Amino acid sequence: MTKITVLRKQATPKESLSALWKTEEYWTVWLGLAVIIFAIILFNENNTLLTWLVLKVPQYDDFDIAVNYVTNHIDALFVLYLFFLCLFALPIKAFKQNLLPFFLGFTVLFILSVGITILGSWEVMRKYNIETPVLALVIGIILGNLSKIPVWMNMALRTDFYVKVGIVLMGASLPVTLILQAGFTAFAQATIIAVATFMTIYWTA
Repeated sequence: MTKITVLRKQATPKESLSALWKTEEYWTVWLGLAVIIFAIILFNENNTLLTWLVLKVPQYDDFDIAVNYVTNHIDALFVLYLFFLCLFALPIKAFKQNLLPFFLGFTVLFILSVGITILGSWEVMRKYNIETPVLALVIGIILGNLSKIPVWMNMALRTDFYVKVGIVLMGASLPVTLILQAGFTAFAQATIIAVATFMTIYWTA
């Protein structure tokens, strides 16, 4: 019997370092850290930019209220759009992929997200306890199954990538002291819920 020996090519130090900016996993960390550092700098400078950028649509039963709110915050929405567009375009450029389809797809995705956020504050949604993430999931399932998604749109539909960046940011907002005070049982429950939520969103999307 002939013995076959499989030789694995070991990565050189240069190749190992290049993975720091050529893999999606590392880019989720870099982008998350960039947002965190940016927020810390603004906080230390007592800058209200982040507060200005946050979209908090008030609960309404008349769509004119939502329209007026968006109209009054259209400049903040545009800045927020540019911020995330430039932020997520960095890994696309690093992966040497075409930026134009991503720009088009992300623009449509951002507009949809704003619309869903507005719809999530509608009194009817509050009445039936339909939260914004659930609403976004349902609308995504409907659109994905009833219509053919354009090829250029797929470039921006990086669900797992966005979720990973969100996990990094969520981890930064979780104080260690709070975990210690909550105890093991509460931490275990939170872990199970977080993992179950992530897997549900990931596999459904």
